[in-house]
Amino acid sequence: MRFVRSALVGLFAIAGLAAAHAGDRFDGAWAVYIYGEPGPCAFGYRLPIDIKGTALFYKGKTVNPYAIGLNSQGMVTIRLDGGSYIVTGTGALGGKGTGGGTWKAPKLRCSGKWKAERQ
Repeated sequence: MRFVRSALVGLFAIAGLAAAHAGDRFDGAWAVYIYGEPGPCAFGYRLPIDIKGTALFYKGKTVNPYAIGLNSQGMVTIRLDGGSYIVTGTGALGGKGTGGGTWKAPKLRCSGKWKAERQ
């Protein structure tokens, strides 16, 4: 099931955490940890994300706001489309520098959680 793990990590990495309307409340460096549930989708991965104003960056590049959205209250929505593989999720960032949520990829029969920590 290495393919499943690679596909999921790839989808998250490509999308990063998208630009939105968060103002400066969440500005700074964040570490996002993505976990797959035990079984064929068991994995853990860390993504470094920078938030500045209303833009989010992954490895210095602005991320597509339609893949993962962040609103001014910190609510996060995820919709990653990798052809026949779609990942959806929800969650939130908090004012105390933490956040988290869940994700699922029905066609891959996978689900998991994500958490974020301000660095």
